[in-house]
Amino acid sequence: MKTALEIKTIIQTYEEVGTIKGTARALGIAKGTVKRYLKRYKEVQNGERSRISPENEERVIVKMRNQEYDLRLKELIEQNEIAPKAKRLTMAKMHEILVAEGWKVSYSTVKRRVREYEDYFKPRKVYIKQVPRAKRTIKSD
Repeated sequence: MKTALEIKTIIQTYEEVGTIKGTARALGIAKGTVKRYLKRYKEVQNGERSRISPENEERVIVKMRNQEYDLRLKELIEQNEIAPKAKRLTMAKMHEILVAEGWKVSYSTVKRRVREYEDYFKPRKVYIKQVPRAKRTIKSD
Protein backbone atom coordinates (compact mmCIF):
# COMPACT_ATOMS: atom_id res chain seq x y z
CA MET A 1 0.00 0.00 0.00
CA LYS A 2 1.33 3.40 -0.94
CA THR A 3 1.51 6.42 1.33
CA ALA A 4 -0.51 9.54 0.62
CA LEU A 5 2.57 11.28 -0.77
CA GLU A 6 3.33 8.38 -3.13
CA ILE A 7 -0.28 8.33 -4.34
CA LYS A 8 -0.15 12.08 -4.97
CA THR A 9 3.10 11.61 -6.92
CA ILE A 10 1.48 8.89 -9.06
CA ILE A 11 -1.49 11.12 -9.89
CA GLN A 12 0.69 14.17 -10.65
CA THR A 13 3.06 12.17 -12.83
CA TYR A 14 0.13 10.67 -14.73
CA GLU A 15 -1.29 14.15 -15.37
CA GLU A 16 2.13 15.29 -16.67
CA VAL A 17 2.99 12.20 -18.74
CA GLY A 18 -0.52 11.24 -19.80
CA THR A 19 -0.02 7.48 -20.06
CA ILE A 20 -0.08 4.67 -17.55
CA LYS A 21 2.98 3.01 -19.04
CA GLY A 22 4.96 6.26 -19.05
CA THR A 23 3.97 6.98 -15.45
CA ALA A 24 5.01 3.50 -14.35
CA ARG A 25 8.33 3.83 -16.16
CA ALA A 26 9.01 7.30 -14.73
CA LEU A 27 8.29 6.22 -11.15
CA GLY A 28 9.76 2.71 -11.42
CA ILE A 29 6.55 0.96 -10.35
CA ALA A 30 4.22 -1.57 -11.98
CA LYS A 31 1.55 -0.50 -14.46
CA GLY A 32 -1.05 -2.29 -12.37
CA THR A 33 -0.19 -0.12 -9.39
CA VAL A 34 -0.67 3.03 -11.44
CA LYS A 35 -4.00 1.72 -12.79
CA ARG A 36 -5.23 0.81 -9.31
CA TYR A 37 -4.57 4.22 -7.78
CA LEU A 38 -5.90 6.12 -10.80
CA LYS A 39 -9.09 4.05 -10.65
CA ARG A 40 -9.48 4.77 -6.94
CA TYR A 41 -8.78 8.48 -7.55
CA LYS A 42 -11.54 8.64 -10.17
CA GLU A 43 -13.94 6.79 -7.84
CA VAL A 44 -13.27 9.36 -5.11
CA GLN A 45 -13.96 12.18 -7.59
CA ASN A 46 -17.25 10.53 -8.63
CA GLY A 47 -18.29 10.05 -5.00
CA GLU A 48 -18.31 6.24 -5.22
CA ARG A 49 -15.56 5.97 -2.62
CA SER A 50 -14.70 8.00 0.46
CA ARG A 51 -10.88 7.74 0.14
CA ILE A 52 -8.16 6.52 -2.20
CA SER A 53 -6.52 4.12 0.23
CA PRO A 54 -8.47 0.94 1.01
CA GLU A 55 -11.20 1.10 3.63
CA ASN A 56 -9.61 -1.76 5.54
CA GLU A 57 -5.99 -0.67 5.82
CA GLU A 58 -4.87 -3.61 7.94
CA ARG A 59 -2.35 -5.52 5.93
CA VAL A 60 -2.36 -9.28 5.69
CA ILE A 61 1.00 -9.48 7.47
CA VAL A 62 -0.35 -7.56 10.48
CA LYS A 63 -3.31 -9.96 10.62
CA MET A 64 -0.95 -12.92 10.48
CA ARG A 65 1.02 -11.64 13.46
CA ASN A 66 -2.13 -11.87 15.54
CA GLN A 67 -2.67 -15.51 14.62
CA GLU A 68 -2.14 -18.16 17.27
CA TYR A 69 0.41 -20.05 15.16
CA ASP A 70 2.59 -16.94 15.26
CA LEU A 71 2.86 -17.29 19.02
CA ARG A 72 3.86 -20.94 18.59
CA LEU A 73 6.44 -19.93 15.99
CA LYS A 74 7.92 -17.39 18.40
CA GLU A 75 8.20 -20.16 21.02
CA LEU A 76 10.09 -22.33 18.53
CA ILE A 77 12.43 -19.48 17.63
CA GLU A 78 13.16 -18.70 21.28
CA GLN A 79 13.78 -22.38 22.05
CA ASN A 80 16.09 -22.47 19.06
CA GLU A 81 18.23 -19.64 20.43
CA ILE A 82 19.04 -21.47 23.66
CA ALA A 83 19.47 -24.92 22.07
CA PRO A 84 22.94 -26.23 21.27
CA LYS A 85 24.01 -25.52 17.70
CA ALA A 86 23.74 -29.16 16.64
CA LYS A 87 20.12 -29.40 17.84
CA ARG A 88 18.76 -26.15 16.39
CA LEU A 89 15.76 -26.29 14.09
CA THR A 90 15.90 -25.16 10.49
CA MET A 91 13.11 -23.01 9.08
CA ALA A 92 11.88 -26.05 7.13
CA LYS A 93 11.70 -28.10 10.33
CA MET A 94 9.78 -25.29 12.09
CA HIS A 95 7.32 -25.29 9.20
CA GLU A 96 6.93 -29.08 9.45
CA ILE A 97 6.24 -28.81 13.18
CA LEU A 98 3.57 -26.14 12.67
CA VAL A 99 1.88 -28.14 9.91
CA ALA A 100 2.02 -31.33 12.01
CA GLU A 101 0.32 -29.43 14.83
CA GLY A 102 -2.52 -28.54 12.44
CA TRP A 103 -1.68 -24.96 11.50
CA LYS A 104 -2.34 -23.83 7.94
CA VAL A 105 0.78 -21.79 7.26
CA SER A 106 3.07 -21.66 4.23
CA TYR A 107 6.81 -22.17 4.32
CA SER A 108 7.41 -18.69 2.89
CA THR A 109 5.42 -17.15 5.76
CA VAL A 110 7.52 -19.05 8.29
CA LYS A 111 10.72 -17.89 6.58
CA ARG A 112 9.56 -14.27 6.50
CA ARG A 113 8.50 -14.27 10.17
CA VAL A 114 11.75 -15.92 11.34
CA ARG A 115 13.80 -13.35 9.43
CA GLU A 116 11.71 -10.47 10.79
CA TYR A 117 12.20 -11.81 14.31
CA GLU A 118 15.96 -12.16 13.81
CA ASP A 119 16.27 -8.69 12.28
CA TYR A 120 14.39 -7.17 15.19
CA PHE A 121 15.84 -9.06 18.15
CA LYS A 122 19.28 -10.30 17.20
CA PRO A 123 22.30 -7.99 17.35
CA ARG A 124 23.83 -7.12 14.02
CA LYS A 125 27.35 -8.09 13.10
CA VAL A 126 29.53 -5.06 12.56
CA TYR A 127 32.83 -5.09 10.75
CA ILE A 128 35.31 -2.25 10.97
CA LYS A 129 37.66 -1.95 8.07
CA GLN A 130 41.20 -1.42 9.25
CA VAL A 131 43.84 0.20 7.15
CA PRO A 132 47.43 -0.53 8.08
CA ARG A 133 49.75 2.39 8.66
CA ALA A 134 52.16 3.22 5.91
CA LYS A 135 55.77 2.28 6.62
CA ARG A 136 57.94 5.16 7.62
CA THR A 137 61.07 5.70 5.68
CA ILE A 138 64.04 7.45 7.22
CA LYS A 139 65.59 9.99 4.97
CA SER A 140 69.29 10.38 5.17
CA ASP A 141 70.85 13.59 3.94
